Amino acid sequence: MKESLKKEFYKYLNRELPITQFEEFVYAQKDFEQEVGKENYLKLIGFNFTDKNASYQLDDLIFDDLISEGEFETWKLNRLLTQFIETEVDIDKKLDNFYSLYCRTYNRKGELENGYKFLGHLGLNYFFWMSEGYLKPS
Repeated sequence: MKESLKKEFYKYLNRELPITQFEEFVYAQKDFEQEVGKENYLKLIGFNFTDKNASYQLDDLIFDDLISEGEFETWKLNRLLTQFIETEVDIDKKLDNFYSLYCRTYNRKGELENGYKFLGHLGLNYFFWMSEGYLKPS
């Protein structure tokens, strides 16, 4: 699948793209069947986007057949780290997010998983920066 298509899947999975817009994206793609395969194409075209549990079911469909959770997590971490490096906006929220990722968290199936230990310095320094006043609200 082309990276441009994957990016839209990632944005949906990251809840940056509402399910209604993702549905429009699916129906608007030319050569979508060639990109995702006939079986996955039929699953997506026939998917009930209006069901009250559609987002959970769509997540399962995407993770089971199109995008691995590892690919998505890698994209998400790369994006967070890039935003942290490139912009000074909402530094406190970004550091809080790193702290959450550092700690043990629940996955999409409700199971407790280990956090990303390599984010420890960013996540734990959040408390130092807050106590030193760098991130205190003005």
